Amino acid sequence: MAVGKRSWLRAVGVRIAPRTVEGLTRLRATPAEVEHLKRRVTSLEADLKEAQRATMRLADVIDVVEELLLPATARDEEKLEVMLQQYVRESWGAA
Repeated sequence: MAVGKRSWLRAVGVRIAPRTVEGLTRLRATPAEVEHLKRRVTSLEADLKEAQRATMRLADVIDVVEELLLPATARDEEKLEVMLQQYVRESWGAA
């Protein structure tokens, strides 16, 4: 005997939400709560941008370290110099 998907789900104890929204109430926020949430989102976005910048700086450092770990005969000194200058310029604002 074939059992339908919904019947099987009920049999294993999965609660199936009704298809209607009867009984649900609309969530409401006060203007102060909305403003608080807007400020929080702005703060989180700034934190995210800072984390992204830190990740990029770390990736640059890893690239430089990888190049430094190569044996001197395999190392591209010009590439290393360019990478170091780029890292210093982007990370510290120096030339």
